[in-house]
Amino acid sequence: MSGNRNHRYLFWNRYEKNPVIPVVTQTWKHAWTANPDILLIGNTYFLYYRGQGTDGKDRIGVMTVKEDDFDGITFDDYGNNPIIDVGTSGTFDSQYVLDPAAVEVDGKIFLYYSGISSTRQEGSIPDSIGLAVSDDGYNFNKYEKNPLFPGRAPEVVYKDGKFHMLYQKNESLGYFINQDFSIYLALSEDGYHFEDYGNEPVVELGKSDEWDAHIVTPRIFYEDGIYLMIFAGDPRHYDYSRYFGLAASKDLINWKKYPGNPIYRRGEAGDWDEGGIWFPSFIKVKDTYYMWYEGYGNGKDRDKSFDKPGYSQIGLATLTGINLKDLFVNIV
Repeated sequence: MSGNRNHRYLFWNRYEKNPVIPVVTQTWKHAWTANPDILLIGNTYFLYYRGQGTDGKDRIGVMTVKEDDFDGITFDDYGNNPIIDVGTSGTFDSQYVLDPAAVEVDGKIFLYYSGISSTRQEGSIPDSIGLAVSDDGYNFNKYEKNPLFPGRAPEVVYKDGKFHMLYQKNESLGYFINQDFSIYLALSEDGYHFEDYGNEPVVELGKSDEWDAHIVTPRIFYEDGIYLMIFAGDPRHYDYSRYFGLAASKDLINWKKYPGNPIYRRGEAGDWDEGGIWFPSFIKVKDTYYMWYEGYGNGKDRDKSFDKPGYSQIGLATLTGINLKDLFVNIV
């Protein structure tokens, strides 16, 4: 591991050989690897992620590692990837299946994802959240009544007998093209039928000139009675984030941001993650936090969002010597 070059950001260490999940040309992940989400099932870690192939379509795959062999770096790529494919022509997920968020409840794996239609530009089908269910973490069946509702980038936690889903939407419930997002909460008792919790976002946006004026892609981890959220933010772009911030909650409804935010930033010019960063999926193993995240870079203009050509790939950063929940003493 090599040290972060700016000590303001909680002393995260970037893995010196990032990205840990690079693109692989002429495969289903030819152009992108992105949107990591990690889940412990039994004694095995499942790391779900998105790939984009030579056909320009996004699909979801998985990597695994036994708990005893875990180092944060080494995973076995599943031989039958991708595990969730795009839908047929005219369906809500016919172009992109992305943003996986998985939870295990009563022996079943509920994997929620964003679906985008190939007819999106025509305005006929909104970006929506879909569901696929599995008994083993590998073999998934899409819910026959997909999509669940309009939205993007789900994150899901099962608490007190209910599925709590944080997700992105905008006020118009539109097609999410060049429009700002806010983070909302939806609840479900069965994992299939959701209702919004109120009509207001649960995570407050920063002011127009602040680092978190735009917020996207929350990921949540539970530690000793506190839910910790790491989310992406940017003062300028609605979905091309330079920073990660931290928030905490006891009930998944009322969130407090860490006063010392942001806690992480994109790489330096020329780094693999020099442009935007998203989806900070994190866990704690022994005394170390492991955070996998998507980073974009192209070696040209790091401030022009998704400037082509470029790649999104998945990297790793670690943090030791601190308990994140302790940052919220007398706050939450």
